[in-house]
Amino acid sequence: MKEATEKLAPEALLAAARRFTRATIASNKLIASGELSQAEWHLLWLLKNLPLNNLSNRSGVRPSELAHRQQVTAGNVAQQLRRLEEKRFVIRSHDANDRRVVLVQLTARGEKFLESVREDFVKHFQKLIAHLGKQEASHLTRLLLSAAEFMEHMDSPND
Repeated sequence: MKEATEKLAPEALLAAARRFTRATIASNKLIASGELSQAEWHLLWLLKNLPLNNLSNRSGVRPSELAHRQQVTAGNVAQQLRRLEEKRFVIRSHDANDRRVVLVQLTARGEKFLESVREDFVKHFQKLIAHLGKQEASHLTRLLLSAAEFMEHMDSPND
């Protein structure tokens, strides 16, 4: 029985994590309305939250870095960026030092939109806290932070 539980636990945890993530994102009125796809939201979130490193700078982020972070093809990112440009949430420009390099930035409209999405998420999480109660919500927070810490510091993706 212990072996069956050990095999089931990772699958059950993965399924629960996926379900919670999907439900959280789908509950957002701006995403649920179709105004923004989950992939587009994730791309905007990455643009806002990517740490500045050698692949991103104050002038923007390379589409290849966005594709790498989303684990999708450059073609997928190009389509997402086209739609986000049409909505005026992002702009693409050439790097001043190397005209071959394209950089993507959030626009003020994109920043404002992300803030409204964040506010909607905050409202949903306030309701979740009320549903769970402060003690259970606090416990869930500690578990999620502990799990994130563990996952972020694993030696390799295959461990």
